[in-house]
Amino acid sequence: MVINPGAREFMRYWGSFLRALDGKSARLSDLRALIAYEEGRGTYTLIGSGMDVREAGYMIWFEATGAKIDAANRATYCSQIVTQVTSWNSFQNANGYWSEHPEGYPYLEPGTAPWRSAIAGLGLMAAYEVLVDPGICNNIPLAAAL
Repeated sequence: MVINPGAREFMRYWGSFLRALDGKSARLSDLRALIAYEEGRGTYTLIGSGMDVREAGYMIWFEATGAKIDAANRATYCSQIVTQVTSWNSFQNANGYWSEHPEGYPYLEPGTAPWRSAIAGLGLMAAYEVLVDPGICNNIPLAAAL
């Protein structure tokens, strides 16, 4: 499977996860390798000043999806989710959102776009589901902190 990583390519992850669930489980190891590549680059997992909350939200959503369906790599996914959620929690501002970088955007820090924050929220909801599940990540204290 060849997938070119990048922000605009993320929707391919969903299709690959769905095909893996539809009897093509060999895709799971490819997905883990691709997600590990993105984690290693830090582009979509860097939580803090200058982040892109939409892309980071997609990444944690994919990690949570992997934790749910890829038992062979579950511990790796859960470890990454714990790291990411801890970072998300520490960078969230008092108003409940994560400020994005202003470069190329019509707003200054602190600021964010609602459509971008929505993806972060969905990704963190998926992370919560796997953290609170005793059969998946089983980290209820961290889930409660979300």
